[in-house]
Amino acid sequence: IMEKAPGISSDAITRIPMIWWAPDLFKKGHIAKEIVETVDVSTTLCTLAGLDKMVTSDGKDILHLLKGQNGEVHSIGVTEFLWSKSIRKSHYRFVYCPREMFADEYPDGFGELYDLEKDPWEMENLYFKTEYKSIINEMQRELFDWLITTTRPVTVLPSSGKPSEQEIIRYHNIIAADGKLPLTRIKSISYKNYL
Repeated sequence: IMEKAPGISSDAITRIPMIWWAPDLFKKGHIAKEIVETVDVSTTLCTLAGLDKMVTSDGKDILHLLKGQNGEVHSIGVTEFLWSKSIRKSHYRFVYCPREMFADEYPDGFGELYDLEKDPWEMENLYFKTEYKSIINEMQRELFDWLITTTRPVTVLPSSGKPSEQEIIRYHNIIAADGKLPLTRIKSISYKNYL
């Protein structure tokens, strides 16, 4: 694990079991292989409690998985760290690093790509192999799409009118007409996106 220190987003660290227990609601012993994220927990708990979905969360309801059904929740799984972002899709994991991170060592850019079926411990980086370029491009597009469409304070989609109570509490400000918060008003984060 220490060999993965720069990103701390390797599959062995981020792919963790999620165990739920409610004998009257959930199917005993069901193992779901679908991609879910921790952000889905709050949305699912809202469903179980009969509350409205949180409008400031990108989480999705995974109750169908807990009841023993199958069905895609997310087509990708994203892990963020201060200086890298990782995307899991199918059996591949791609790590994006900003060009400035390794500018001297890799002037054309640096990243990581692993085939998790053949290499579950991520020992062979396929990023620089030309035969994987199309996979890298596809996963990079998926990551950029995700960054633009998630409800993060610096990339939030336009509001549909009057802000909700959740938005006001979280952001301490009404979302601007362009659908974004003024940077001076973002209190919920102390960093910014490098993408």
